[in-house]
Formats: sequence, structure tokens, C-alpha cells
Amino acid sequence: MVSRVLFALVAVACAHAGALDVIIGANGAAGIVASTPMNRDAIAAAAPGYVVEEGETVSGERRFARFTLSANGEVVFNIYPAADRSAPTGIGTRSAQARGPRGETIGATRFRDTSDINRDTCRPAMPHERFTFSCADATGHFWRAYQAAASYKGPRETFADISADVADAAVLAQMYWVAPSAATD
Repeated sequence: MVSRVLFALVAVACAHAGALDVIIGANGAAGIVASTPMNRDAIAAAAPGYVVEEGETVSGERRFARFTLSANGEVVFNIYPAADRSAPTGIGTRSAQARGPRGETIGATRFRDTSDINRDTCRPAMPHERFTFSCADATGHFWRAYQAAASYKGPRETFADISADVADAAVLAQMYWVAPSAATD
């Protein structure tokens, strides 16, 4: 009997040991923190179980280095290193595999269900077809972006212009961590 219980405990521990760290929050994501060096080996060591790839992102005429963490055939996190690759400047996700610090899920969590948002930080995000606004937590390092219903055609200039009903029904579309050094640069 003791051997069966021990075997069951070992099996459970092994199953949990192989689980991916899918959390993104005020201190980083997937084991990547402000002090993680930005090279493939260091990222792979900090985020075991992910496929780590290096590439770049183009925004307008600017090119930025980027690492991706993928699982189950999907990019879960995009990691943006500092120009000298000494540390990350930020990590973003639009993947439903990722979870916020309170279990928030892209495409499922509504604005009204997120209690740690500093509503004074909420502002319209970059223009999208659907109205999107972003808000920080109390640290200012963790941001969430929410999309209003596709049918929303109301004001878009400031967060204060949006009715509480529209804001509360908006769905989580993206989560982003800003490294402390990047926030002060």
C-alpha cells in the first residue's frame, strides 16, 4: 500500500514538474524576469518546456529584436530585449494559453472581472478596428488591453468617454509586462 501511495505522489510531482509556467504579471512572464540575459540559452533555462526562437518585429520603419516562447504549436509570449541584449524591456502575449496573475485568460476575462486595475491609468490603445483600451496594475509594470464589442461605435478619445457598461463588458485581448528599467528610460 505504501509503495502505491509513494508511486502516486511521484507521478503527480512529475506531472507538475513538466507543466509550463504560463503566468504573466508585474514581475515578468514564464520565468523571465528583469535580470534574465537576452540570449537563447538563458531564456531557455529560465522558461523550460518552451520552444525558444529568435527573430525580429517591424513597427513602421523600425526593426526590433524579439524572442518567442512557443508551446503546442503557438507563440505564447513575445520577449523584447534591450538593444544591448542585457535584459528584457517587455514581454507581451495574445495567447489564450497564457494566464494573468489572477488567472485571467485572453478572450475570456472581462474588464469587470479584473479587480487589481488602476482605472486612472486606463487609456485608449493604438487604433484597432475594434475599440481597445489598456490599463495598468498598481505597479505600473503589468498592463492589460481590453477590446470593446465589435458593435461599439461610440467615443474613443479617452477612457472617461466610454460608458461603464461598455468598459465592463470589454474582453481581455492582450497582456504586457514592462520591465522596471524600461519603464524609467
